[in-house]
Amino acid sequence: MPESKDWKAAKEAEEKLISEGKVKPVSYSEILTGINLKTVLFLCGVYTIWNLCASTWGFFMPYIYEHVGNLSNFMSQLMSVGSFVISFVGTFFIFMQLGDKISRRLLYGVIGGIYVVAWFVWTLPPEMLAMWMLVMFTIFAGVNNGSGQSPFSPVSTTVPVSRHSTSYGAPNCSRQNTELQLRVLPSSSPVS
Repeated sequence: MPESKDWKAAKEAEEKLISEGKVKPVSYSEILTGINLKTVLFLCGVYTIWNLCASTWGFFMPYIYEHVGNLSNFMSQLMSVGSFVISFVGTFFIFMQLGDKISRRLLYGVIGGIYVVAWFVWTLPPEMLAMWMLVMFTIFAGVNNGSGQSPFSPVSTTVPVSRHSTSYGAPNCSRQNTELQLRVLPSSSPVS
């Protein structure tokens, strides 16, 4: 695929500035020192933990609901689907409505705190788990997935800051709908 004219022009302008000595080319030694190294290590930690959580949600949550939560297969799938539906509601009514109006740190902290508390349900022995606990976990997890860390990550580089949360709703719901469709398709169905 050929590069766009705009990209070529920007690349030529960058090379010109580098050759004139006005700008230094970025090197790995620059990225892996000082504050940049701290940032890289922090992001590696965040995304390692987040990927563990996302994999658990995507692949193992129905199994966990069924075998640890003592639910039927139907109920475990229903809880997973319910979480996705609640995440749509959380995206619209919490993140899209409040994300540009109140402190994002506060919003992220409160939603994240609720999510951490929700996960404590899985530290209980299976015989202590009650249906209301699993329902509350599903609600809290759905709210977090729709208005917690997930919406904060992709919007930062795609739209102006003043429009982050408002513009996020459609892509987030679209992403979650794709995840939902992949979850409910039989494993032998081809995904095109």
